[in-house]
Amino acid sequence: MKYAQIFALGTILALSGCATIHDFWDKYVQPEIEKPEQPEQPDQPDQPQNDDAVPFANLRWNRGGENFSKAVRDPACVITGVKIRGGGTPVLSYGGEGFQKWPVKDENVTHIWAIFFDSDGDGVFERGGKFDWGRSTAADRPLAHLTHYKGWDGYPRKGTPWAAVITDIKGKKRSNVATGVWP
Repeated sequence: MKYAQIFALGTILALSGCATIHDFWDKYVQPEIEKPEQPEQPDQPDQPQNDDAVPFANLRWNRGGENFSKAVRDPACVITGVKIRGGGTPVLSYGGEGFQKWPVKDENVTHIWAIFFDSDGDGVFERGGKFDWGRSTAADRPLAHLTHYKGWDGYPRKGTPWAAVITDIKGKKRSNVATGVWP
């Protein structure tokens, strides 16, 4: 029998006065009819939103003399509009908020810039690390240090994916990870 036929038969018996059917109807059928429709629940619980463009764990800290791979995401610190302009000496420009509240070192320094390159396109940014200090004013950062500073060995090829992040001056807190393509 189809559900519609069973429902019709039950309705006829219920309306005819059969006490057993009335009890069944009141206990099982009526609550199902009056039950508000519930939205479907997802198979997985909601996951916290992550604003990293690539996983922070995919950044390999092997240049710049520091390893801040254990830095914890500070949700109050966000870098935005991160761009690299080519030319003689490439320059990184950015904006953002939250890093201005981190402790200040000398000359208004509040954070450390790190950049990473994915030379083989596998999603792991295998060459990177610290390259410069950053200031609370979000001043542009020349990328000249990539040619000689603490293990840095030059600029990547045009079209190489990059990822950038800032940390506080002790490397304990970090921003979101931004990405782009080398000019």
